[in-house]
Amino acid sequence: MTIAHQHRGATYLIEETDPEDVLTPEDMDDEQRMMIKSIRDFADKDVAPVAAQVDARDEATIRRLFKKAADLGIYMAEVSEEYGGLGLSVLGIAGMMESRSYLGGLASTVFAHQG
Repeated sequence: MTIAHQHRGATYLIEETDPEDVLTPEDMDDEQRMMIKSIRDFADKDVAPVAAQVDARDEATIRRLFKKAADLGIYMAEVSEEYGGLGLSVLGIAGMMESRSYLGGLASTVFAHQG
């Protein structure tokens, strides 16, 4: 049996690391960059103007925004393509998750209503 070495956390700080093994935002492809830009645009144009309603948990506002976010695929990054998701790489998923922070209270509200 062969065991492959797996990088964990910040091991690059204490172990020798080949620069090609380190993922950076510059490694994203154009499609991933475009998706991240669409999330930030959505946050700026659609979520920010109604942030008070989102924070107040206005159901109509949240449903409208969630529908638009779903149409953009914002909450499908981690789901494989065979199940209707985006099937993104780890780097793409990380970029999308970071971009979700721009959604403010909408992100936490949506996840709180799932389940």
